[in-house]
Amino acid sequence: MRLLQREQSWHYSIRTELGIDFCLWMLRIDGLRVAPFDTHPDGTHLLQAAGLTPEAWRSWFLRVLAKQRDLQAIEDPDVWVAEAAASYSPVSLWPGSERLKERLQELWLLYEMLTTGLIEPSTPDFVEHMLPPKERRRLWKDLTPFQQLLPPLDIYLVDYPHAPLFVYPPTMLVIGNRERKLQGEELRQLILQGARELATAGENRADQFPSS
Repeated sequence: MRLLQREQSWHYSIRTELGIDFCLWMLRIDGLRVAPFDTHPDGTHLLQAAGLTPEAWRSWFLRVLAKQRDLQAIEDPDVWVAEAAASYSPVSLWPGSERLKERLQELWLLYEMLTTGLIEPSTPDFVEHMLPPKERRRLWKDLTPFQQLLPPLDIYLVDYPHAPLFVYPPTMLVIGNRERKLQGEELRQLILQGARELATAGENRADQFPSS
């Protein structure tokens, strides 16, 4: 669901996405900590015992984000459906060992079963709950200076505690929002912080941002 300002081409969207959320879910299950997602309790350590490292997880997470970024850039609906179907499982983007990939696939199937009907779609009601009309108007005003500096923003809310902010230039923010506790003013301020960081990162070298 995209929040659009009438007669403006710039916009931002707030949404959830299963593949991105899964990457954070499996961190919490295993207990591996990778900044800024490093405040969850200890876990099973089974994936770490199989060879999972912070570097491998981060490389994979960036691939998942890059794929989602590329999907959002597709304008042809038929092409989008084909591409989305081909990469529906984030496990397909795993760049490491086949042993770990098999374990991730098992977890993905479990995750799908556990989250059926629980991960809220990005409907107008969902966004309305996260950012009431007053806060949306304030956020739009706050983001006005960035509209000449940044492409349209894609903001992804994930089931992770303590509201970490992950910035993926040039367009994406990932924000922890477990049990929808982050709302209104707090969420608006975190989005604004992310926009500032994206603007600051705009001069970074393009090769720092991996393609899918």
